[in-house]
Amino acid sequence: MDCPEPLFMKNPEWYEVPAGGLGFFDDGRGYHIRDDAPQEAKDSYAEFYGMLETDLPPLDEQ
Repeated sequence: MDCPEPLFMKNPEWYEVPAGGLGFFDDGRGYHIRDDAPQEAKDSYAEFYGMLETDLPPLDEQ
């Protein structure tokens, strides 16, 4: 299943990645939204991590 690129990822000036561009921040995320990103990018970021961090049962239990 292909997922479309989240809006916030369409402009690298709207987000930060860990130093060197590899790995994760201390909170386990690979991206952090910048304070000066437009609200629609911030909403996209919240939706993206909201989906990733949702507690879903394993596929064999669905």
